[in-house]
Amino acid sequence: MLKRKHKLIIILLVIELAALPVFFGLLPTMQPFGMPLDIDYISKGQYTGNYLMSDNGGKVTIVNDHLEVLWQSDIPEVFVHEAELLPDGDVIVCDTAGERVYEIDIDDPSRIEWEWNPKKISDVNWTAVGNSWGWKESALDYVLSQEYREVDWTHINDAEWVNGSRKGRDYDSILISMRNFDMIVEVNYSQTKEIIWHYGEPLQKSKLNHQHNVDIRDNGNVIICDSENHRIVEIDYETKEVVWEYAPEFPEGELRWARDCDDIGNGTYMITDSNNGRVFFLDRDTKEILVEYGKDFLVQPYESDLVMIDGQERILVGDSPATAITIINPADGSFKHLGFSFIANYIRFTVGLIVVYYGFMFAIAYQEAEGDDITSKLKKHKVYKELINLAMISMIFWFLGTFYRFLIEFGLFPVMDRITWILARPST
Repeated sequence: MLKRKHKLIIILLVIELAALPVFFGLLPTMQPFGMPLDIDYISKGQYTGNYLMSDNGGKVTIVNDHLEVLWQSDIPEVFVHEAELLPDGDVIVCDTAGERVYEIDIDDPSRIEWEWNPKKISDVNWTAVGNSWGWKESALDYVLSQEYREVDWTHINDAEWVNGSRKGRDYDSILISMRNFDMIVEVNYSQTKEIIWHYGEPLQKSKLNHQHNVDIRDNGNVIICDSENHRIVEIDYETKEVVWEYAPEFPEGELRWARDCDDIGNGTYMITDSNNGRVFFLDRDTKEILVEYGKDFLVQPYESDLVMIDGQERILVGDSPATAITIINPADGSFKHLGFSFIANYIRFTVGLIVVYYGFMFAIAYQEAEGDDITSKLKKHKVYKELINLAMISMIFWFLGTFYRFLIEFGLFPVMDRITWILARPST
């Protein structure tokens, strides 16, 4: 048995090593993105009918259904969370590693038209801001600490353009989510770059805790995914009071790192619940889940949009570990991928080889066990030990997405977050 075991290990290792250049060499070159976070469907302008995508690896790209690149940013980004088309056709970008938000000229992808950088005192004086807002000393210490500034200081993860006419203003603004500040700020985009509104305070976790994807409703209220407080909150813009909250608990199912919530009309919110691997529609008034998608095919969805594609409603999902654009038909729950899930499929491939190994070990143990019937053989220690091993690894294979999200939720996330930022950190 030992000799056969060693031969099998060698064969499986050879197969594994042979697969590495296929999954991480050949397949990634067949698509123009690696780990897409935010995907937007372009419904007007020169790129109508195509997809604007921000890639965890750094680029902002417009692609068509065949994944042909129609436009790509030419700024040395290294970790981009979000990109959004502005009404004039330019692109607003959350450069997370660069700790800034900027606008790229759609006609010249190397040209920055506008920038807001919280590290530049010309854009914001944090001492003056913190004192005027009545921040606690710990909040000011965090914001002003040079040590924190060197390691993922703000983690800007969302920028939402706001049409000033909605609020009777003669200027437009941008809502910006600063995750590691536990704070949303609204910046005057058209004129001064000053912060004209804010919600939250650094290190004051009870109000916001590592939030994502701020959005503004037609009535002016602000929706925020308060991700690590496991809730969604709706804030009255004028009073800053919480006017609505969704924070389900057991047995209904706690939100696990919810990172997007959109008001899709008719009293319905669409929520992207990342570490539960799902997108669902919620009745705002009753807080009842109306329909749920993705538990069996989404890995860790980041953001979702309900859009019209060729006259049909579709849910467009950015799911970075899946390394593909996911498009869901809400009518029947069917879906398709644009791109190849090379990371997820490599992990499945590897775990599949481990299943083969334990299946082989169980077969050998069963064959060599003494006994005349199945029951007596299964009672042998070596046989049932290998059977348990096979059952456990088979369960991991079958529920791989759930297992991955469990690791993320209970300890792996801070490690991965740190590694991502170190790898993405600008060299200058």
